[in-house]
Amino acid sequence: MISVEIQTFLSVAAILISIFSLRSTRQFWFLTHRPIVTAEVIVNFDGVGMAAFDLVIYNSGNRPAVNITLYAEKQDVEKILSVNINQKNKQEVLDVFSASNKIALLLNGKDAKTAFFSFSEKANSDADFLEYEAVLPIVISYSDIEGKEYASNVCLFIRGSEGFGGSLWGTT
Repeated sequence: MISVEIQTFLSVAAILISIFSLRSTRQFWFLTHRPIVTAEVIVNFDGVGMAAFDLVIYNSGNRPAVNITLYAEKQDVEKILSVNINQKNKQEVLDVFSASNKIALLLNGKDAKTAFFSFSEKANSDADFLEYEAVLPIVISYSDIEGKEYASNVCLFIRGSEGFGGSLWGTT
């Protein structure tokens, strides 16, 4: 027969293991059941010596995201701007990353898109906003619908989204 002390020890150990298991399960649930917000620059259309871009914000998590803001340091944004950009157009690019520019709600599995200016090889072109091949580090801040806050660090690449190595064999 098992003594009372051993039975008590095993009972306490089983209770502690159950509590640990419950806590771990809850923690893993919160880590996986949340919004995951990312961003990328994609080509809207391109032609000879120019391209127009869209900025797409994705929620690939399994919960809605709210109050999404994009933040970038002003000096980092200025590094991706063309030397030919005028002050009005420069401010438009900076406004994309202002705190007042929010996405109120982004459902899971959905995306939100905005025009993200253009690049042109032609000097003094109205389409010459951005430097091609530039990289912009940003922080995406957002919350879940219960108010828990998250942040994602993402680098936006100002280039064609297909042919990530610089070229493609052909298009379909």
